[in-house]
Amino acid sequence: MNFLHLHLDVLCPIFSFLAQEDLARIVATSRAAQVIVTPFLLSSVHLNRDNDQIRQFCEFMLDDPSQRIPLLKKLTVTIDAWFYESARRCTIGGIKLHQVRAELPFKFIHLVCRVLEHASNLQDIYMDDLEGLLNREPALADVLIRCHRLTQVHFSGMGDRSMEMIRHMSGRKLRRIHVDGIFLRETLSDSLLPFASTLEDLTLDHIHFRAGGIDDFPSWPNVHTLRVGGSVVRLEMLFHVCPNVRNLQLDNFTGGWTQDQPFQPSPHRQPAKCWPRLQYLRCHINNLRNPLLVCPVHRLELTYKGGRWGEEYMISASNGTTQFFLDFLRRADPSVLSFTLDPTLNERFYAAFARTVPSLRFLHMNFAEPRNIEHTFDTLARLPPLLGRLPITYLSLHCEGEYAYFFEFINRQLQPILLCEIARLTPSVRYVELHWPLAGHKCSWWEIKEVGSRKVPVGLSEDMGRSMREFWLSA
Repeated sequence: MNFLHLHLDVLCPIFSFLAQEDLARIVATSRAAQVIVTPFLLSSVHLNRDNDQIRQFCEFMLDDPSQRIPLLKKLTVTIDAWFYESARRCTIGGIKLHQVRAELPFKFIHLVCRVLEHASNLQDIYMDDLEGLLNREPALADVLIRCHRLTQVHFSGMGDRSMEMIRHMSGRKLRRIHVDGIFLRETLSDSLLPFASTLEDLTLDHIHFRAGGIDDFPSWPNVHTLRVGGSVVRLEMLFHVCPNVRNLQLDNFTGGWTQDQPFQPSPHRQPAKCWPRLQYLRCHINNLRNPLLVCPVHRLELTYKGGRWGEEYMISASNGTTQFFLDFLRRADPSVLSFTLDPTLNERFYAAFARTVPSLRFLHMNFAEPRNIEHTFDTLARLPPLLGRLPITYLSLHCEGEYAYFFEFINRQLQPILLCEIARLTPSVRYVELHWPLAGHKCSWWEIKEVGSRKVPVGLSEDMGRSMREFWLSA
């Protein structure tokens, strides 16, 4: 039986799991496949290659606009799509010359506008360099305003024209807004206020204010996910704006601190108000100094790279972060924890760490090797008994550093010994993930199984390993 003869109620869930490339291959197999799969293929379109891709897509859609364009529900146009190839790939004198990309400012924006004019079912749109697009084609603003079914927008490279357009979209019930790269003459709240009753997911990335800012925002009680990156915003104001946030992500948000300065915790004062509990918190380690972050956190992900100046700052005894880190964990009591640490930390740290996180079930530890590889080898050899007191079920160990010359040693000697010791000395661990990315070591997953009276590690496939990781991350 041809699987295309199955009922659409059966085919729809199958096609929803397939990537666009897989759907395109199915379309090419037969005319019946083309009729059935095309609606799924056109429901979400990602334009990211060059100008020719935009032109071909628009011409295809405009060949039969009444049948094809209403199928479009999600459209992504990245900055790369506004380039063209100025040189072909060729070889001269044994030297490979790759294609050279040159900018051709928004050559086919008028075709995109014509498609959007008929996009009556468009729900999600992503556009880079929106201000430049509006400067080139002002009609784009009117076209987007007339997309009445929009619920999610992601705009980058914004400015005053862009925010004026958003103000005129007040009739839309936008649930998710991502604004990036704004340089405003007036407050951002004037533009986003019309969506206060519907907004659930808000991202503010690289926002620069000439006057006003987020301080005069109203309270948005429905926002449950908030991301702030590269912006100067006080956490107190974030709580005022979004008091019911469950997922908080702070990227490049270091509050004016650099690595050259000693790490000093903020004064011990309790804020008047803070979030009662966070389901997910991702932030730079430096953000732990903020006294507002004192609530329990289910999933805590600490980054050490980035910051406003790109500094790297891991958990280490040399910079005084260990005690402050442990104090924060004691308050947060996470079930899922991911952080980067110095391999030179001693047994005292791990003993205190085990006492601090009684609810921990998923642990991801990334060892950043600042000096030499011997520290990491020594720590990994001593790690299993140090983690034996933790109630973790999933253990993920990643190592950063120049390990290419030691790959054979890691793969053939250290890994089997480490896995056997984890199975023997950490009774609660059921799954182990190992990864040495810079050594060329592919990520591997292992399940600890009981064989007779012993526990032995058994390798898992990549699909099964990733499934187990996602399961325990969300458990």
